[in-house]
Amino acid sequence: MRVLALVSVATAFRTPAVRFARAPPVQAALDVDGIKNAIAPSEIGASSQAIYSWGGLALGAYQRACSIIKPELVAEKVLGVASSGSNAVMIRGAGLAAALLGARLGRDSDSQAASSAALWLGGWAYMLRNAAGVAGRTQTICALLALSAVRRSGGLYNFVTTLDTNGLNAVLPKNRDLTMQNVVGVQMLGWGLGLLFAPEWLTSNIMGGKVGPGVEINQCVGPTILLQGLAINNLVLGGKVMAGSESDARNNGLLFFGGWAAISVVARNAGLMSGQYAVPCLAWNAACAAYSVLA
Repeated sequence: MRVLALVSVATAFRTPAVRFARAPPVQAALDVDGIKNAIAPSEIGASSQAIYSWGGLALGAYQRACSIIKPELVAEKVLGVASSGSNAVMIRGAGLAAALLGARLGRDSDSQAASSAALWLGGWAYMLRNAAGVAGRTQTICALLALSAVRRSGGLYNFVTTLDTNGLNAVLPKNRDLTMQNVVGVQMLGWGLGLLFAPEWLTSNIMGGKVGPGVEINQCVGPTILLQGLAINNLVLGGKVMAGSESDARNNGLLFFGGWAAISVVARNAGLMSGQYAVPCLAWNAACAAYSVLA
């Protein structure tokens, strides 16, 4: 009887079973797979995507690695310019953009990859048109790849006659909305235009040196080629970002701005960035990298 009484009392005071709802899994702040795909092309077949994306990735990786370990290899053995710390900064930036651009081409359709590569490699071939020696050989390779890209994108006549429309459309914003594509892509486009049309202002106020045809920057001859090459990479990459998806733009923004922030820190510590806007530019890149993750 006592046992029955105890069971009755316990039953009377028993509260209903409470089911705790499981919290939804929290997604990681960083899209690891997306970041990996932003620097590694997914296409490995014998197509335009593979040819141009892996070529760009190899160029970017080679430039970045040699800039850190032995930057004069790229300067002297690929572009035929004198090596210096300031040139290494620009080579790092050009390599970063080349790696990101090469990865994006790997996810495009065959015709889109060829059209973008025609602008990219054609721009490099035109920039190096008067080069001789090592840079002349680089110009020949870029020209041959550009001609291949033109053929794959519809032929030379079609490329030339539509350059004023399709060419501009490939590097201009697609809308005026405040999207991640525009936030990231427009800045890449702006840096490219600035390097093309106001290189002396940018280099003097950020790098702390001067640049122009036949002018030395920190005692180094030939920086104009590096500035123009960096501009071409940024212009085409900015166009691809603005035409892409929100997630791709976010990953590209993190790598692009974060990479430039890291490059700037190294350059500042080495005394290679002494312009009046060097620190604000570094801070802006770091803030944009954080925005790409948190926005």
